[in-house]
Amino acid sequence: RSFKLSYYNEYKSYLRNVGMAADLLQNPHWNKKMDKVFQIHDSENEGYLTLEKFLTYHCIKQTKAMKSSEKTKFNLAVAITSFACGIGLLPGEKLTNEEFKKGVASLAVKEEKKKQAGERTLMDGAMDAFLDLMEQSKELVNENDLDVLLKNTGIFDEGAAHKTIQGMESKDNGRATRAEMIERTYQLWYTSNIDNVQGMYGITFD
Repeated sequence: RSFKLSYYNEYKSYLRNVGMAADLLQNPHWNKKMDKVFQIHDSENEGYLTLEKFLTYHCIKQTKAMKSSEKTKFNLAVAITSFACGIGLLPGEKLTNEEFKKGVASLAVKEEKKKQAGERTLMDGAMDAFLDLMEQSKELVNENDLDVLLKNTGIFDEGAAHKTIQGMESKDNGRATRAEMIERTYQLWYTSNIDNVQGMYGITFD
């Protein structure tokens, strides 16, 4: 009996997760955001993303350009790989736009459960490792430093850092809190909210 109850609860949880992911996939605002995110990462218009592409933009180019410690660079590689694999960008795999969105929607459900439980998400780890490259204040993100980071990826538009910081409630003299930076990025990827993420990484939505 206990086995049946456990199985039933797991099945209900599974259906709930599928439903939550489906809600995102059917939401036009979220789809609009993810289409832009995919387009930015598919800078060569090949119609697919790979783990190698993701690591090139967010890790390899960054670690070559930034004068960070080997530990910081290693932490970035691990965090970005974990996040990418969570989406479904596994070694040797190619994800189309639709497959990419399904992967992000599925991960969003798992990440939200972690967040509600007070646990660190893969997004937390990836963003912390990314921002650690600046080797500045652990609490604040400086626009000039962020500008260098985003330019190093080679995929973000000119002025992306300025638009990002200006859109933050905590902005003050070209700086914003790291906590808000991570939260806004979380909202960009995992929620249907558009208003709160206008201008993030230079991305705007009509």
